[in-house]
Amino acid sequence: IQFLDSDDEIYFDKIEKQVEFLEKNKEYFMVYCGVEYIDKNGKCISTLEKGYKDIILTQLLKGNFIAIHAPLTKKNNIRFSVNLNRLEDWEYWILNIKTKKVGYIDKILCVVIVDVQIKKGYILNMIKNEIKIYDKLLLDKSLQINIFFLLIFKYKRYISLILKKIFL
Repeated sequence: IQFLDSDDEIYFDKIEKQVEFLEKNKEYFMVYCGVEYIDKNGKCISTLEKGYKDIILTQLLKGNFIAIHAPLTKKNNIRFSVNLNRLEDWEYWILNIKTKKVGYIDKILCVVIVDVQIKKGYILNMIKNEIKIYDKLLLDKSLQINIFFLLIFKYKRYISLILKKIFL
């Protein structure tokens, strides 16, 4: 399965390289690649060239670092959540790789076109969807303890503000 947003790009040999990887490594469910982030004028803003192997689930639970079109996955029964309008790919990655192996090709094979003028409503919507996903993941007993400690670490500033309001 290859996802591709209409404003992003994949290199001509991306799918070929990833299919080759999956055919050689049958035990892998997914393989992703490096990503270049560019602005509307074609200027490179940043790149993601870091592949996680054994700790990919831990890294994904911290936040979505995989561009939607960087992976190539095998067919599966998990679908995007219809209740999310942002980060549905993040939830999809987590639910799919909990017990599966993920590979990485250390080469930039796709491009994300970034809109640098992100509006406040967009950020708030992302945060709301992140909370929805964490709430859903907390129902999964195999992830509960990891999510619990992650949320404490990730939102410790907000927790301390809430505790100050309650107790001061």
